[in-house]
Amino acid sequence: MDLIRRIYFALNKGSNVATKILEALVAILVVICFSSVFLQVIYRYILVKQTLFKLPFTFTFTDELARYALVWITYLCVGMCLKEGYMVSVDFIYNRLGKKARLALYYLICIMMAIVLAVIIFYGFRLLAINQVFKSTTMRIPGVYLFSAPIVGSILMGYELVTELFGVLSGELRPFKATKVE
Repeated sequence: MDLIRRIYFALNKGSNVATKILEALVAILVVICFSSVFLQVIYRYILVKQTLFKLPFTFTFTDELARYALVWITYLCVGMCLKEGYMVSVDFIYNRLGKKARLALYYLICIMMAIVLAVIIFYGFRLLAINQVFKSTTMRIPGVYLFSAPIVGSILMGYELVTELFGVLSGELRPFKATKVE
């Protein structure tokens, strides 16, 4: 049990470092997303519609930039949501179970999540292989950067799942709760 506890603390330490990095990266992506949408709104509805003056260029890239930034924000945050316990859950059955049944349900859900994440990662890499030559229409971003978001998100979620599993096995965390055992 001591080995499991040490593994949990090591994984949790790595999770905390990754969370800080991801929070900074997501903040930058939110600013990029907001700025690109704001620039497009200003250009379309104030400068062009009001015909104050016409710019010699258009901001066609902003729609694509905002779309891809939003996709990456979503996939980078999914692991943090699992870590903090913000994932949607239905407690109807869970609250009616005993302690052993709750633990069994928790392990069953962990196995099912691991299978789903493995499938997403497997087919995500297949999708990357198919779209190697793809480039986005406006910004010409390679498809590898665009289609790797589900893979990265699934890996981050898998890491948090393993960390939480070791936390539950060591007795440091309660199943389905992002809190320590008191």
